[in-house]
Amino acid sequence: MLKVRSQRFFSNGPNLLGFICAIAGIVAFSSLLFIENEPSIQKTIWFGIGAVLIGGVLMSLSSGKMVDLKNSRFREYFSVLGIYFGKWERLPPIKKVELIQHEYISKNLPNGITPTFHTQNLVFKIALISTDKVELVLEIREEKEALETMDKINDLIQDSNLRLID
Repeated sequence: MLKVRSQRFFSNGPNLLGFICAIAGIVAFSSLLFIENEPSIQKTIWFGIGAVLIGGVLMSLSSGKMVDLKNSRFREYFSVLGIYFGKWERLPPIKKVELIQHEYISKNLPNGITPTFHTQNLVFKIALISTDKVELVLEIREEKEALETMDKINDLIQDSNLRLID
C-alpha cells in the first residue's frame, strides 16, 4: 500500500495552533520552577496537561491519499493520532503513470484584498491514467520523493502481478 501525505506546515492551520498549545503547556509547567508564589499550582498543572494534550492532537492531524494497487482501490484520508478516516473507492485498470512538473505562483492575502508577497511553487504530480481519463493524481513537493514514489508504484504494479493496459 502506498501512502502520500499532504504536506503539513507549521506556518498555518491547526498544526501551528497545536504547536503553540504544546509550547504554552511546556511554559506553564516550567513556570512552576521559576515563580515561587504561584496562586494555584493545581490549576497550572491542569492547564499545562490540557495544553500539551490538545497541542499533540492538533499537531497529529494530517491528510493525504492512500493507494492499494493490489486490491485496485484508493482513498483520500484524514488522520487524527494515527487513526485514518476515509472511504475506499475503486480504482479502474491503469493504462499509464505520468510524472508532471507543475509550477505556480501563490499570493499571500492577509486582508483578503491586497497581496503582500508572491511565492513561486513547484509541485510534482503523479497521474494514474486509465483508458480514457486521469483517475488519481498524487501531489508531492520534493522531486526526490516524487521519483521514489514513482518507483514504489512501479514496484507495486510488478509485485502484485498487475500490468499496465497496452
